[in-house]
Amino acid sequence: MTNKRRRQKIRGKKTGPRKSGLRNHQEISRRAAGIAEPLCLAEGMELVLTECAGGPGGPVIRVFVDKPDGVSIEDCARISRQLHDLFDVEMEGVMERFGLEVSSPGAHRPLAKAADFERFKGRKAAVRVRGDGGEKRKGPRNKTIKGIIIGAPGNRVEMDVDGVPVAIALDDIVKARLD
Repeated sequence: MTNKRRRQKIRGKKTGPRKSGLRNHQEISRRAAGIAEPLCLAEGMELVLTECAGGPGGPVIRVFVDKPDGVSIEDCARISRQLHDLFDVEMEGVMERFGLEVSSPGAHRPLAKAADFERFKGRKAAVRVRGDGGEKRKGPRNKTIKGIIIGAPGNRVEMDVDGVPVAIALDDIVKARLD
């Protein structure tokens, strides 16, 4: 626990998602994805990614949606209204307050699943990979690999990095996006 968080706890201030009943932002994101996925499918959209970040009024849940002919502002507004109602019901007693942002993935589309890497074969991507932690320092340091996506066979992603094939385990990917 950081000193700032410790001081906030002593003063009785809210200290983030731990007070909400969920352990961390990853758990909130996973739960939000489980709620959002069926809604997106029913609306003819793909749930690309959910993220959760801290905000001054509580967690902010970001939901990225897409569909073959693109996502309009009206699509995002419709999904946002429905998701807000679903989150109010499904997460009642878990999170008191939260922010919700629904948007298209944009030009630098996040890549979260093996199917995303297969879909965008031949495109440039930036992939942040967990470090190995073998050096003498606290915790592993992440590194970013930029290259062209070759494919995603099995549980790994294959990329061409300056003419050299590189294989990355899906579990080692921290974050990835089209570049």
